[in-house]
Amino acid sequence: MKQDTNEHESGRLRITNVDTLLLSADIGKPLKDATFSVGREQAIVRVFTDEGIVGIGEACQFVAVSAAREIVEKGLKPLLLGEDPFDVERLWQRMYLQSYLYGRSGAAIIAMSGVEMSLWDIMGKALNVPVYKLLGGKCRDKVKAYATGGFEISTEKLTKEFVGYVEKGFRAVKMKIGYDFGTDIERVKAVRGAIGHDIDLMVDGNISYTPQMAIRIGKEIEKYNISWFEEPIPPDDVDGMLKIASSLNIPLAAGENNYTRYGFKDLISRRAVDIIQADVARVGGFLECKKIASMADTYGILCAPHGFGHTVGLVANLHFIVSTPNGIMVEVDQMPDPLRDELLSEPVDVKNGYVDIPTKPGLGVELNEDVLRKYSLK
Repeated sequence: MKQDTNEHESGRLRITNVDTLLLSADIGKPLKDATFSVGREQAIVRVFTDEGIVGIGEACQFVAVSAAREIVEKGLKPLLLGEDPFDVERLWQRMYLQSYLYGRSGAAIIAMSGVEMSLWDIMGKALNVPVYKLLGGKCRDKVKAYATGGFEISTEKLTKEFVGYVEKGFRAVKMKIGYDFGTDIERVKAVRGAIGHDIDLMVDGNISYTPQMAIRIGKEIEKYNISWFEEPIPPDDVDGMLKIASSLNIPLAAGENNYTRYGFKDLISRRAVDIIQADVARVGGFLECKKIASMADTYGILCAPHGFGHTVGLVANLHFIVSTPNGIMVEVDQMPDPLRDELLSEPVDVKNGYVDIPTKPGLGVELNEDVLRKYSLK
């Protein structure tokens, strides 16, 4: 019978504290896509050890970030104190089983993601290696990045925005649709015409359609060489995704709103999508992302993690994609965000459409203490 024990090897690290920093930056008005309205808020998780090594993680939650703090500090922290951060698989299982009492998706798993990410940061720092080396080593020397934006309704403003992304060196871009049928067709047509045909163009429906509506608009925009159609309907509707997939020649992507490997099982095993978007900062952490990606690889499905609204989470997704054979690219949010621009001492730099792999121990991130104070949400 498997036993849960606190016995450790002599000299191993021990977790002494866990806390959550809530940050909020005013951007004037919320960002609104076809379904959601979000501001710029983040929950940064820190795990402290008896040898002074501090792990940093991000729990990617766009609204009610105080829920992340409540779950981390009241639900998860008691399970971690005194434990060895290297026992990440056992600690993940312990946290997940306890989460049955308050949710196995959404805020509960997002909070776990930030904690688990912090544990990997500790392990990398303790061993003086980047996290990706602990995840299997590198499968590539750099990672392709795609720019996300496209909230504008006006085609004039929209095309100017996307031409700007191409001029910055991006070779792949993603825009929002789902506002109005005729307007969106014109918006997609305008963006494709502005950026040319050698740039990857993805569209994100933000679960705003029915399967029938998604098929209808998909058939209209197929001619514009769309690289993927993201979340046209709620990803829980696997039958609906299959119906869309069988009717369109556009690859389907989903996973931003799926949690743990259990939430991806049917999407993958039934081949309802072509690209899964498991996100280290949302899906449960690195271990879950690796398990999901491995399952997807078995079915010939690619992996491109969600990354909108990230700072620390973007770096975590880089480590994940670098070490994942079927990983293709990472999402780099381009909408106004002071946290993204200011929080990291060394922000992620996109050069000629690619991001270099991290080289420092752990995640390789350091937080700007002045920025933490500036944007602290009490």
